[in-house]
Amino acid sequence: MFSVSLAKSKFFDDPVSKVRHWLLHREQKMMRAVIGRKYEDVLDPQVYWIAGTDNEHDGLSDDQIERMAQRLSLSQIGVFLAQRIWAKRTWLVVPMLMMAGLLITYMLVNAAGTTTSDKLIPLVLTGTVWLSFFLCCSATIFGPLIAQLFLPKMPVRQDEIDSVKSVISRCVIRDLEPETPLDLKDRARLLVTDSDGQSVAGQVLATDLEFSAVRAEWMITKAVLVLMGLVMLSPVLATSSPMLAVLDYFSLLVWQKMAFWIPRDHEQSRSGQQEKDSSVLFFALKVVIIPLLIIFGLSASYREHLDAFVRLDAQVINWVYVIGMWAFAIYLTFTAKSPLKVRAMLLDQAVRESGTELLVDKVGRAYFQHLEEARTEQIRNAKKDGSPFIHLGTSTGLLAQRRDPLSPTEAGIPFGLSVTDLATHVGVLGASGTGKTSGVIRPLTKQWIDGDLGGLLVLDGKGALPLEFDGTEGYTLISPDHGPFNPISGMTPDALADVLPDVCDDGKGDTFWRDSARLMLRMAAILVEAHHNLPYTLTQIQQFCLASHQERADWLDPISNEIDGNGRLLAAAHYWLLEYPDFPEKTAGCISNMLRTWLGNILLQEKLGPWVNTTDTEFRVENVMTGQKIGLLLPESEYGIGGVAISAICMRRVYDAVKKRGDTWQGLEGHRPVLLAADEVQNLLTKADLETVPVARSLGLYLMFATQNVDGLYKRLERDGAVQMLGNLASIIALAPRTDDSNSYVSKRVGNVWKASTQSFQGLPDAASDFGLYANSGTGQAMQSTTLHRQNRFGAPRLSYAIGLWHRQWTPKAMNWLDGMVVPDDPNQAPPRPALQLELSPLISPDEIDTLLAIPGTAIAVINRGRIQRRDVIRLYPKQTGDAA
Repeated sequence: MFSVSLAKSKFFDDPVSKVRHWLLHREQKMMRAVIGRKYEDVLDPQVYWIAGTDNEHDGLSDDQIERMAQRLSLSQIGVFLAQRIWAKRTWLVVPMLMMAGLLITYMLVNAAGTTTSDKLIPLVLTGTVWLSFFLCCSATIFGPLIAQLFLPKMPVRQDEIDSVKSVISRCVIRDLEPETPLDLKDRARLLVTDSDGQSVAGQVLATDLEFSAVRAEWMITKAVLVLMGLVMLSPVLATSSPMLAVLDYFSLLVWQKMAFWIPRDHEQSRSGQQEKDSSVLFFALKVVIIPLLIIFGLSASYREHLDAFVRLDAQVINWVYVIGMWAFAIYLTFTAKSPLKVRAMLLDQAVRESGTELLVDKVGRAYFQHLEEARTEQIRNAKKDGSPFIHLGTSTGLLAQRRDPLSPTEAGIPFGLSVTDLATHVGVLGASGTGKTSGVIRPLTKQWIDGDLGGLLVLDGKGALPLEFDGTEGYTLISPDHGPFNPISGMTPDALADVLPDVCDDGKGDTFWRDSARLMLRMAAILVEAHHNLPYTLTQIQQFCLASHQERADWLDPISNEIDGNGRLLAAAHYWLLEYPDFPEKTAGCISNMLRTWLGNILLQEKLGPWVNTTDTEFRVENVMTGQKIGLLLPESEYGIGGVAISAICMRRVYDAVKKRGDTWQGLEGHRPVLLAADEVQNLLTKADLETVPVARSLGLYLMFATQNVDGLYKRLERDGAVQMLGNLASIIALAPRTDDSNSYVSKRVGNVWKASTQSFQGLPDAASDFGLYANSGTGQAMQSTTLHRQNRFGAPRLSYAIGLWHRQWTPKAMNWLDGMVVPDDPNQAPPRPALQLELSPLISPDEIDTLLAIPGTAIAVINRGRIQRRDVIRLYPKQTGDAA
């Protein structure tokens, strides 16, 4: 339907716009060429630009942020150049032209009847006319020449350039060294406070991106030259034609309205206010009385021959007219504000309209300086960190838009952490199906394996995460299908007694029975481990607990000497030989049944029971300390709680192993850092883990714990324990957890910032309200139902909302009334301003998390980068394509 190309329009479709566009393009090209020739290698010609032209950004960077910095710099430098143009025009050119004009007036008025030369006066007259023509047309016909004359010899001083550079560096663009890590190379600042903790408002302006002071001053210069040309004619017209003299006067009035739009010192400009004369009398004076006085006055001095003698009274009238014209022109020229003064007014207005200075006063300047120092320290630490970078995703810059100084200010830059940063552990939150595994756990673990960054143990409290990396070189799977395995080989009886009950028991009921069963397990494991002839397996421990008293006594008899010489063994033997036999039968049965239930989750499972009943194990999870990469494949869907229990036991074995090697592990031959990647970790954790997590970093154990939400952790570890553990995970990556507790935790973890926020505004909230009020107006429907109302155009206010809330009184909606509707009834009415609140505000509200993370593969990330927090809403790596885990 719309197959016709709309790329270019024909000239006669809109000739005015075409001509105007061509003239602007030609002006910009011409002035840039002049500036380039005069200030070659000194000043960038881009200091002159016209907003909206096709070549506006020629010569500037294609990068948006870099171009913004260039434009702001050139705009501020241009103010200094414009100031020098203004000064040269105001204090040099205009006074010289005025002196020339007064000299010409003297010759035409006073010397005309006394000169002895019959060629002097015609020559002066002709020269004056040509000079006037030259001045009026110089800026267009002779533009390059005139521009060269008005441009100062020194456009800008070095201290001014240094000042502009300092402002841009402090307020707009951060100076980064080439070796700055890519993920920290976000250059743009927040534009709230500068690097010194002072308000940015009043230092840079958004106007600088659209306004060229050099171009504005050149336009005023052209207007002044035309003005000078019109005034230069005044003595010629005064002595030759009163009517032309009046037309010259009116030309000045018209030119004043057309060209001199810059506010002057006597004016108090307001937004939207039209310039009006103070009274009808003053208007009549300018338009009627003064022109009549000029006509009648100059008629008395009119003479037929130019060299005729002029009477003294006529000379006075001519001089009054000429001086009046010059006074008016000089007034217009000298009262125009200088570029520096205009900029000072704009900066002052920006400060008045901003609440940043009040915010700095309330919070303290040191607060913002502290944040700047933290950012600098983060870059410095990251540069010193030589460990590999782990890519998590790319930034969106959303939190920076919410004024967060610890967030990346640019979208699309890498977001992640180094291996050194990973040592402070990572937590991953995300409900089922949000992409937690595919978006975070899998990419991070894969980078660890591909980079051979150390040992690895992959666990999954529910699913088959370890299978994700099967086939990767150097990666070993442990499962019933991959060889025999004794899960408690090398594990202490105390550790077994800590882990197994916490994993297998739901924590309900009387703690007496749980503690008694835990004690039974510990006492049995101590003796089985110490026995030379009994295998240290879960099967043997269960058999020992369920054996008869005589059978246990027979088993212990061969190690009686060891028992007598070891207090720990003696206590265990005392329990089994003396205490336990005295238990009431029902009590002993309840305790042993609870223990049998725990062990039965493993031993009675079809595949796990035979698999773990061996001492001939092919795998040792402790080998991860020397760089081996292991995955324990025991999905809950296939092996039930028994698989979870074995995973928890293996995790505890690794804990104990790294504790044993100590915090001097880096000096041990062959030892490497270990990444423990555990999904659905809430099923694997025990309260004993709370003691290990705080010290894991110094032991070379890096944790990546993933869970669906914090609710499961609260249930497993109780709220205080879960909060303690989460607090030791310095980095949190949260996909949508979809629970209130989790959303609240994520919001609190992201943190708050001090900022000035909008609290209220007198107006419609958005365009949807405009259209809604229009569409939902019952008045419109009612009043359109009768012909009389339609014909008289009364009582139909529907369009009043679409035009603007403050113009309700303009209710008729006929199109020929539209112009009247859009004009406010009170031109002096100031637009409403929003009310600001200076407060400590959360960066992310708990109620918006699901909406923020609506796009698959999006996460809220709060990470430890270079020992400083870095946070943002990120797009995960790799991008999601519909897969969820």
